[in-house]
Amino acid sequence: MPIKANAPDAKLDAFLDDGILQLRRSRITKVLADHLAWLESEGKVGARADLCGANLVGLDLSGANLRCADLSGANLAYSSLADADLGASDLTGANLQDADLRGADLRRAYLDGADLRRADLRGTRVFRFSLDAAYLEDALLDELLDDPVPAIALRFA
Repeated sequence: MPIKANAPDAKLDAFLDDGILQLRRSRITKVLADHLAWLESEGKVGARADLCGANLVGLDLSGANLRCADLSGANLAYSSLADADLGASDLTGANLQDADLRGADLRRAYLDGADLRRADLRGTRVFRFSLDAAYLEDALLDELLDDPVPAIALRFA
């Protein structure tokens, strides 16, 4: 389906608004279902979630299975990803400001350059994840599980 710039037509499940990919809730539901099928079938059916650059501000994705998903550059500010499986996902450059990530699985996730300012990361599982040049000002980092936060190339300003 072609994506039309600045055309939030009800029939479209995705459109560009000022160059930012906007997804309708029905499209996100389908992406998540296809991704789960892809994971469960080890890639034989469904499709890997590609939400690169998508505007997902304020969405409730609590408990979602986004393991191995591409969320690079996505805007997830104010979203709830509590208890979500984000293991081995690509969140490079993602905006996670004020996001609720309590209890999320971030093991082996790529968060290089991600903006995690004021994000709630309490109880998050973080074994061998990458945070190079991530912004963590005022992030809640208490009770991280499995691995200490790597103290290399983190930005708190």
